[in-house]
Amino acid sequence: GSYTHFREIYVQEDLEVGRSVKSIGIFDEQHIALSGDNKYLFYTRPGNCCIGARLISGDNFSKTPSSCHDASVYALATSVDGKLLLSGSSGKIMKLWDTQKSKVVDIVHSTTTYECTRTFEGQHSGGVTAVALSNNGMLAVSGSSNRYVIVWDVETGEPLWEFAGHGGTILSVKFSPDDKYVISSATDRSIRIWNIETGHWTSFITSGDNQQWLVFNSEGYWDASPNGGDFVAMVNGVETWNIDQFAVKN
Repeated sequence: GSYTHFREIYVQEDLEVGRSVKSIGIFDEQHIALSGDNKYLFYTRPGNCCIGARLISGDNFSKTPSSCHDASVYALATSVDGKLLLSGSSGKIMKLWDTQKSKVVDIVHSTTTYECTRTFEGQHSGGVTAVALSNNGMLAVSGSSNRYVIVWDVETGEPLWEFAGHGGTILSVKFSPDDKYVISSATDRSIRIWNIETGHWTSFITSGDNQQWLVFNSEGYWDASPNGGDFVAMVNGVETWNIDQFAVKN
């Protein structure tokens, strides 16, 4: 989900035309997620423990059940088929909700909530700041303020891999289309690509204040902007060399 405060959310109906055809007045939202079937818009408010939801129907946005954590919700993601909603909170846990099932929790106010089918917990030592579901729905991934990225088994709720390497809070996570890799970004201005089958990183991308960038992979190959080589040096004992002098000249 996004991490921007919204005064009004526009629903893009035709990407080729680039035409915003619907809008909804949800104030000061911090995170939003659109279901894979484009039927539901999920959102949270800053510091709120509950997830709001709207069913996009014709020209109207109908309210649907809300679901709650015991702590502020930091991240949202939906499954490709739109049937599952994944949320992460400052309480260091993730919850998986079945958007096809709901139950009444307050008869007086007719309040309903989605059914929580799985809770992922016990691994993060910081708030969960980014979440995603794999395209086949079998895996989940989370990132947190403790700088770790964790891949989970959706069926059992058990962690499969814990990826370490970022130097700041995880901002976003995403599965590759074939579900073989996880991509993560963090406040340390880096992007890492992780191999789910081996449990190791494969590529690393970083940038600096001067708009220079550097990318390299686990095999030692790299590329950079004109001055991006300044990010890397080769060290042998007390001797240091700028890596640019070893670059292949085209």
